[in-house]
Amino acid sequence: MKRSADKPNKTTTRASGVRGSALLPILAAMLILLVTGITLSEQYAASTIQSVLSVESARAFWIAEAGLWHAAHEDTAIASPVTFDGGTYTVTQSGNDYTATGTHGEGVRVVGFTFTASGSAGPTEPLDEAVSEATAAWSSSKKFTIDLISDAADDREIESFSLSADVSMPDLKKLHFDGTKVWQEGSGVSMPTGTRNLTHGSAAARTVSAGGSVTALFEFRSNVSSGPAVYMLIVNFTDATTSTLVFTINW
Repeated sequence: MKRSADKPNKTTTRASGVRGSALLPILAAMLILLVTGITLSEQYAASTIQSVLSVESARAFWIAEAGLWHAAHEDTAIASPVTFDGGTYTVTQSGNDYTATGTHGEGVRVVGFTFTASGSAGPTEPLDEAVSEATAAWSSSKKFTIDLISDAADDREIESFSLSADVSMPDLKKLHFDGTKVWQEGSGVSMPTGTRNLTHGSAAARTVSAGGSVTALFEFRSNVSSGPAVYMLIVNFTDATTSTLVFTINW
């Protein structure tokens, strides 16, 4: 005769089975959350890297373009890397064909252009660089001026500009010609600015008369750090001509 103590406790066995079954969905949910978290982290990291590379690529493009105009103005190749705006550029030349390579961080961009204007000092430009450079000056902790002095035999209307510097600068906010606002970016635009179309003022206000001059005043969003800064200003006219001015401001 079997004793009752030897019989399995059905109630205890059933309760253990219920508890074990309840753990399975919890473990599955935890596994799903873990996998989802890892996937989202990888996607976020990839997105961040892509964003950084995109910014560096854009900056490399404008550095390459600055090098392109530098070489064209000097009418020579630039074999040794030139440090500019946190990156570098080099330029090769074959006749009137120039190819500039700009780098910034991991970004690398190559820009080519053919200059067909005659002259041993690169393409003829409507503005006098030497005189304009001499008239560039510090105005205040947020502003500087530069006189755009015409070399052209006729009036030239300015359509757009781009501005770069060899040091870190605050965002550029406004541009005035002879006291008239010709461009403004509400929250400011980082440098290098890229090509910015003049969106304010009349055509007359944006025009440099033949043999005349316009005082351009650039205003930054916040104070500029003290010390010298080398700028490259590219001015584009409505007739497709362009002038490149390189100058230094001692803040």
